Formats: sequence, C-alpha cells, structure tokens
Amino acid sequence: SLVLYPMGKLNYEVVLVLVYAICSCIHSLCAQFTRGRGRMQIYAIQGILNTAFVVTLNILFLAGFHMGIIGYVIAISIADLLCTTFLVFKERLWEYVTWKPDLSILKSMLKYSIPMIPTTIFWWVTSVSDRYMIRAFIDSEANGMYTIACKIPTVMALLAGIFMEAWQFSAVTESQRGAECAIRQKGKKTAHSLRYDCPDGRLSSIILHVVYPLIRQSYDRYKLYIPDVVGEVKWK
Repeated sequence: SLVLYPMGKLNYEVVLVLVYAICSCIHSLCAQFTRGRGRMQIYAIQGILNTAFVVTLNILFLAGFHMGIIGYVIAISIADLLCTTFLVFKERLWEYVTWKPDLSILKSMLKYSIPMIPTTIFWWVTSVSDRYMIRAFIDSEANGMYTIACKIPTVMALLAGIFMEAWQFSAVTESQRGAECAIRQKGKKTAHSLRYDCPDGRLSSIILHVVYPLIRQSYDRYKLYIPDVVGEVKWK
C-alpha cells in the first residue's frame, strides 16, 4: 500500500488497511508461535476468543453504529489486537524476543519461506480470479449466484482443513517417536474418506439445509451450480 500511495497522499482508508494488515500479521505470528510450542489448549482458546470478538464487534459497529465496511475492518483489527494481547501476557511472549537472532537459523528460515511467497500470491490469484472473470464476462448477478454456491464447498473445505491441520501437527510431533508411518497411514485414510467416500449429494443436502434460510429467494438458482463447485473442491 505504501508503494501505491505515497506518504503525502495517504488517507484514513489506506491507514486503516495498514493497521488491519499489521494487526492480522502480528496475531497470526503470536498464534502460530504458541501452537509451535505445543500449547494447543491456549491456541484453541484464542481462536474461540477471536471468533467471539469478531462477532460481537461486528454487531456493535455494523448493527449498532452503522459504520459499514469501515466498521467491519475496525472490528477485525480490534479482535486481532485483543487476541494478540491475550497471547502476549498469557504466554509471556516478550521472554522469547531477542535482538541478536541466530544468523544461521534466520538464513534457513528465509531459504524456506522466500520461495513460498510467489506460491501464496499465485494461490490467492487462483482463488479470486474466477469471481472477477464471471463479473467481467457475465454480470454481477451471476457472480452473486456463484459466490453463494461456493459457500457449501467452503464449509466442506473447512471441515477437511480441521482434520488436515490436526494430522500435520501430529505428524511433526510424533515423527521422532517412531509413529510417523502409522500417522501417515491414518491421515491418508482420513483424507481419502473425506475426499472420495462421502457422497456429494448427501453432504451438500445437509449443508444446504443450514445455508438455505440465510439466502434470499431471488438467488434460488444458485443450487444449479452446487454439484459442479462441490466436485471441484473434492478433487482439488
């Protein structure tokens, strides 16, 4: 943002985006550090707190103060800041801060993380480009239909992601105990069941009954696209 908007032209919206990004990055850093130390209970608690803060503050700023998108960004930023404060004082994270980092470790971290930057950017482009293309070649209504239809596979991906994160953490922590092979087999079977054995129609029907009451009748045609997007997520 600082590249696109020189310092002399910064307005409150750009500053708000910068604050949002900084709060999000610091919260993610503290949360992942806590998780890496094996403090899974604290990691889970801060996730629950973050959700509660986001919901409460969004109700306050959107329904109470009617601040629109500005209120939404402020709510997310405050929620991240509160969770970061909780983690810092609960885990005494300042004790792990050093002003003289080990250059060999820093070099290893950079070698690992730098190649992942373009990968992350391209994955982001892949995940959002479909909506821009639909809006450009068709119209905003079709884009709305597609967005609503994607809610169901998003829930599916979220459920699968819970199992995958737990499996990845277990694979790392148990690899030094001789249990890596068994964990890989169990993770493989779980991923296989989630991806192939669960019928599209049955799972879509369950999620559809949860999502349908939240959608206006004018967007009823979104159900026509559900089989395609659900199949795409399962085979991704």
